[in-house]
Amino acid sequence: MHTLNLILKNICVAKNTERNSVAYDQCSWISQIVDDANFIKNFIVGYSMRVSMFNSFNSLKLLPITPTIFASTIVMIKRFRSLKKGLQNMVISDEWSSYKEDDVARVQSVKETSLNDNWWMKVDYILAFITFIYDVLRKTYTNMATLRLVYEIWDSVIEKVIKVILQHERKTEVEHSSFFEIAN
Repeated sequence: MHTLNLILKNICVAKNTERNSVAYDQCSWISQIVDDANFIKNFIVGYSMRVSMFNSFNSLKLLPITPTIFASTIVMIKRFRSLKKGLQNMVISDEWSSYKEDDVARVQSVKETSLNDNWWMKVDYILAFITFIYDVLRKTYTNMATLRLVYEIWDSVIEKVIKVILQHERKTEVEHSSFFEIAN
C-alpha cells in the first residue's frame, strides 16, 4: 500500500525519456503542491515560537508523518486542507506580521502560499481524484485476502477518477484528457 504514497511523492521525477518528459509536463504540479505543503509544515514545526503561533489559530495539529507510513502524502494533504482557515488566519494576523526571528523570504513564502487560492484549488483537485483510490487501498490494507474486493470496485473507482478529471478540465466524456492518460 506504500505504492500510492510513492507515486505521489516521486511523481514525474525522471525526465530521461520522451514518455517521462510528457508525464513530467502533466504531473509536476502535484510534486510542487506536496513540496509546498512539506515546506510549510517543516517551517512551522521547526521552531517552538511558530508552533505556538500555529496552535493558537488551529484546533488540529500538524501531523508528524514519516514517508514510510501508509499514504503519508495523502494524509498530509488532507490535514492541510482541514487547516486551511487556521493557516490563513495565522499568516494575516498581527502576530505573524510582527514575527521577525526568521528569514523574511521564508516567512513571506509561507504567507503567500497559504493565501494563494490557486494553490488551494490544486490541493482540492488532488484530493478529489486521489480520494477514491485511497479509499480502495485503505479497504485492502489488511492481513486478509482482498484482491477480490479490488477487482469488484476498481472499474467504478476509475470511472469516478475520470469524472473528476474531466470535470476539472471542463471536458466531456468523449474529449481527450492528457492528464488522465498520463496518470492512468
